[in-house]
Amino acid sequence: MLKVDVQDAAQSPLSRTDPMPMSTPLSKRIRNRRRYCLAMLASLVLSGCSLIPAYQRPALPVPVDQVSAVVAAANTSTAVVLSADEEALAGELSPKGELRGLLQSALAFNRDLRVAVLRVEEARAMRGITRADRFPTL
Repeated sequence: MLKVDVQDAAQSPLSRTDPMPMSTPLSKRIRNRRRYCLAMLASLVLSGCSLIPAYQRPALPVPVDQVSAVVAAANTSTAVVLSADEEALAGELSPKGELRGLLQSALAFNRDLRVAVLRVEEARAMRGITRADRFPTL
Protein backbone atom coordinates (compact mmCIF):
# COMPACT_ATOMS: atom_id res chain seq x y z
CA MET A 1 0.00 0.00 0.00
CA LEU A 2 0.97 3.53 -0.48
CA LYS A 3 1.89 5.55 2.46
CA VAL A 4 0.88 9.17 2.33
CA ASP A 5 2.83 11.59 4.40
CA VAL A 6 0.33 13.71 6.32
CA GLN A 7 2.81 16.50 6.92
CA ASP A 8 3.64 16.87 3.22
CA ALA A 9 -0.04 16.99 2.30
CA ALA A 10 -0.79 19.69 4.85
CA GLN A 11 2.04 21.87 3.62
CA SER A 12 1.31 21.59 -0.10
CA PRO A 13 -0.63 24.45 -1.70
CA LEU A 14 -3.31 22.09 -3.02
CA SER A 15 -4.14 20.25 0.15
CA ARG A 16 -7.51 18.66 0.57
CA THR A 17 -8.12 20.33 3.87
CA ASP A 18 -7.96 23.85 2.39
CA PRO A 19 -11.22 24.54 0.48
CA MET A 20 -9.93 27.66 -1.33
CA PRO A 21 -6.20 27.62 -1.77
CA MET A 22 -4.72 31.07 -2.42
CA SER A 23 -2.12 30.04 -4.94
CA THR A 24 -4.46 28.50 -7.54
CA PRO A 25 -5.46 30.61 -10.55
CA LEU A 26 -9.09 31.47 -11.24
CA SER A 27 -11.02 28.69 -12.86
CA LYS A 28 -12.06 28.92 -16.51
CA ARG A 29 -15.66 29.26 -15.51
CA ILE A 30 -14.98 32.34 -13.38
CA ARG A 31 -12.76 33.88 -16.07
CA ASN A 32 -15.39 33.27 -18.73
CA ARG A 33 -18.05 34.81 -16.50
CA ARG A 34 -15.85 37.85 -15.94
CA ARG A 35 -15.30 38.22 -19.70
CA TYR A 36 -19.01 37.84 -20.33
CA CYS A 37 -19.84 40.54 -17.77
CA LEU A 38 -17.24 42.88 -19.26
CA ALA A 39 -18.59 42.28 -22.76
CA MET A 40 -22.15 42.98 -21.60
CA LEU A 41 -21.04 46.13 -19.80
CA ALA A 42 -19.17 47.34 -22.90
CA SER A 43 -22.19 46.66 -25.14
CA LEU A 44 -24.48 48.56 -22.76
CA VAL A 45 -22.13 51.52 -22.64
CA LEU A 46 -21.73 51.59 -26.42
CA SER A 47 -25.45 51.18 -27.07
CA GLY A 48 -26.06 54.40 -25.17
CA CYS A 49 -24.10 56.31 -27.81
CA SER A 50 -26.37 57.19 -30.70
CA LEU A 51 -25.07 58.68 -33.91
CA ILE A 52 -28.54 59.19 -35.38
CA PRO A 53 -29.69 62.83 -35.48
CA ALA A 54 -32.75 63.78 -33.47
CA TYR A 55 -36.04 63.28 -35.33
CA GLN A 56 -37.84 66.44 -36.35
CA ARG A 57 -41.45 66.08 -37.36
CA PRO A 58 -42.17 67.73 -40.73
CA ALA A 59 -44.68 70.55 -40.82
CA LEU A 60 -48.16 69.56 -41.90
CA PRO A 61 -50.03 71.61 -44.49
CA VAL A 62 -52.94 72.42 -42.17
CA PRO A 63 -55.05 75.53 -42.80
CA VAL A 64 -55.19 78.22 -40.15
CA ASP A 65 -58.90 77.78 -39.65
CA GLN A 66 -61.42 75.24 -40.85
CA VAL A 67 -63.72 77.79 -42.50
CA SER A 68 -61.08 78.90 -45.01
CA ALA A 69 -60.38 75.28 -45.90
CA VAL A 70 -64.08 74.55 -46.49
CA VAL A 71 -64.52 77.68 -48.61
CA ALA A 72 -61.42 76.87 -50.67
CA ALA A 73 -62.57 73.28 -51.18
CA ALA A 74 -66.07 74.41 -52.11
CA ASN A 75 -64.65 76.73 -54.76
CA THR A 76 -62.52 73.97 -56.30
CA SER A 77 -65.01 71.11 -56.06
CA THR A 78 -67.55 70.46 -58.77
CA ALA A 79 -71.12 71.42 -58.07
CA VAL A 80 -73.30 68.47 -57.19
CA VAL A 81 -76.68 68.41 -58.86
CA LEU A 82 -79.44 66.63 -56.99
CA SER A 83 -81.73 64.30 -58.91
CA ALA A 84 -85.47 64.91 -59.15
CA ASP A 85 -86.21 62.37 -56.42
CA GLU A 86 -83.62 63.95 -54.12
CA GLU A 87 -85.05 67.42 -54.80
CA ALA A 88 -88.57 66.19 -53.99
CA LEU A 89 -87.39 64.55 -50.75
CA ALA A 90 -85.46 67.66 -49.70
CA GLY A 91 -88.51 69.79 -50.46
CA GLU A 92 -90.75 67.57 -48.31
CA LEU A 93 -88.34 67.44 -45.37
CA SER A 94 -87.31 71.09 -45.45
CA PRO A 95 -89.72 73.51 -47.10
CA LYS A 96 -87.39 76.48 -46.51
CA GLY A 97 -84.60 74.90 -48.56
CA GLU A 98 -81.80 74.56 -45.97
CA LEU A 99 -81.59 70.84 -46.59
CA ARG A 100 -80.68 71.26 -50.26
CA GLY A 101 -77.49 73.15 -49.40
CA LEU A 102 -76.56 70.61 -46.74
CA LEU A 103 -77.17 67.71 -49.12
CA GLN A 104 -75.10 69.33 -51.84
CA SER A 105 -72.18 70.04 -49.50
CA ALA A 106 -72.42 66.52 -48.01
CA LEU A 107 -72.28 64.97 -51.47
CA ALA A 108 -69.48 67.31 -52.55
CA PHE A 109 -67.28 66.42 -49.56
CA ASN A 110 -68.11 62.70 -49.43
CA ARG A 111 -64.79 60.95 -50.08
CA ASP A 112 -66.37 57.52 -50.44
CA LEU A 113 -68.63 58.87 -53.16
CA ARG A 114 -65.65 60.44 -54.93
CA VAL A 115 -63.76 57.15 -54.79
CA ALA A 116 -66.80 55.29 -56.13
CA VAL A 117 -67.19 57.78 -58.99
CA LEU A 118 -63.50 57.46 -59.86
CA ARG A 119 -63.78 53.66 -59.85
CA VAL A 120 -66.78 53.81 -62.18
CA GLU A 121 -64.84 56.10 -64.52
CA GLU A 122 -61.86 53.74 -64.37
CA ALA A 123 -64.09 50.75 -65.17
CA ARG A 124 -65.61 52.62 -68.12
CA ALA A 125 -62.14 53.46 -69.42
CA MET A 126 -61.04 49.83 -69.08
CA ARG A 127 -64.19 48.71 -70.89
CA GLY A 128 -63.43 51.16 -73.69
CA ILE A 129 -59.88 49.80 -73.94
CA THR A 130 -61.06 46.18 -74.09
CA ARG A 131 -63.73 47.01 -76.67
CA ALA A 132 -61.23 48.87 -78.84
CA ASP A 133 -59.91 45.65 -80.39
CA ARG A 134 -63.36 44.82 -81.80
CA PHE A 135 -63.31 47.76 -84.17
CA PRO A 136 -61.14 47.97 -87.26
CA THR A 137 -58.02 50.11 -87.11
CA LEU A 138 -56.69 52.27 -89.89
